[in-house]
Amino acid sequence: TQAATSPSPAGLIRIYQAPLVPCGDPAGCLAPGTYLLDPFDVPGDLSLEVPEGWWPYRDGGGATGLLVDGGPEAPSGSGWGIMVSPVADVRKDPCDASAGMFPPDEVDTPQELAEAFASWPAFEVVASEAINIGGATGVKVVLETRESLGTCSAQLWQTGHSHYVDAYPLGKADPGEYSVTFHILDVDPELVVVRSTDSAQTSPWELSQGVEPDPDRHAEHVAQQRAIIDSIRFGERN
Repeated sequence: TQAATSPSPAGLIRIYQAPLVPCGDPAGCLAPGTYLLDPFDVPGDLSLEVPEGWWPYRDGGGATGLLVDGGPEAPSGSGWGIMVSPVADVRKDPCDASAGMFPPDEVDTPQELAEAFASWPAFEVVASEAINIGGATGVKVVLETRESLGTCSAQLWQTGHSHYVDAYPLGKADPGEYSVTFHILDVDPELVVVRSTDSAQTSPWELSQGVEPDPDRHAEHVAQQRAIIDSIRFGERN
């Protein structure tokens, strides 16, 4: 079922136009409130509610989201949060570019894209369930690695701006050390995926900055992230 559209909420600010308030991150954080994503990244008016201590980031064209404040121990950011991305071209093997892309009509529903995830040789779908977020139905998939990725770039799909979305935080972590969740939603006229870092432990990006490993570093943020995802609503789309 495709998401119903509604007029964009009056008075909401795009996240990259919003003023930032001081927080542990040097760039600052968004003030708590409801914001719209940039239509350059996600066409239409996708809104979400942001709690205190989160800031916007753009990974590349068509890949945008929110990261939680990393605090003074992680001045370059936490690398922990959500990323929202429309799906264009999907790789048959994220570790082998020569394998090519799936034909578009084989991965144009949430279930078909979830099945594509399950077919990737180096990865394993450890959980899958039907979801409904903001009126958009879809499939939630939890992904782990079957083996060490080594030099694999783990590039999963391209956005409409030819930016590759990867499998962070799996990266070069040992199999089973991290998991990543993908909420695959049917939003006319395309699929939109919300990637979330659900593992509460210190993120790989934080570890690279010298932050000590802690299995519960982001325990309080897991519920905040869930609330952000549940708050997503889809407005008018061109």
